[in-house]
Amino acid sequence: METGGLGGMNRRIRDFFDERAEKWDEIVCPQHAERLAALMARLDIPREASILDVGCGTGVLFPLLAPAGGHARHVVAMDVSFNMLQAAVRRAGYPSDRTACIQADALAPPFKDAVFDWVVCNSVFPHFPDQGACARQLARVLVSGGRFVICHSQNREAINAMHNAHGGAIGGHELPDESFMVALMERAGLRPILLEDASDHYLLLAIKEGINV
Repeated sequence: METGGLGGMNRRIRDFFDERAEKWDEIVCPQHAERLAALMARLDIPREASILDVGCGTGVLFPLLAPAGGHARHVVAMDVSFNMLQAAVRRAGYPSDRTACIQADALAPPFKDAVFDWVVCNSVFPHFPDQGACARQLARVLVSGGRFVICHSQNREAINAMHNAHGGAIGGHELPDESFMVALMERAGLRPILLEDASDHYLLLAIKEGINV
């Protein structure tokens, strides 16, 4: 496992997730994995794509992004919480020849420009201290025509209510409304082609167009 710069990521957020890593899978929505599997299937990610899993947590997306056998995807799992990454490694046996884990901040992802085909932000976007800056940095590492995904196993209202009810380090951590989110994506050089805020999930899919931002 590699460690990268943590940049300006709020250290309270890092500590919050470090403290909860061991029991995180018991805390999340009971239907979390099932709903995410349905969302990932809809995205139809190519079998040879390079993928950045931002805020990978305990690795719930690992079996979905890098299923055993029959594909050649390369997945880099990134999280600000070292303890979450350790839990992910124990859970999935990472890293391997096609996978890697790195501790890093979405405000300063330690990658060159245009190196990933897909960037997936599962259950993490509300926790970015500067969502616009993080979106621009994550768009930077996407190839032209690459896909940017934000997904949750609950809808926007439920996510925002949960974070505000908890308070503390994650109080006020919210998904923006649709118009704000679309504008934020466009400023990052991303064109939203799908935004669903359904009863049991949230899904945004955007395409990077033009030159690197």
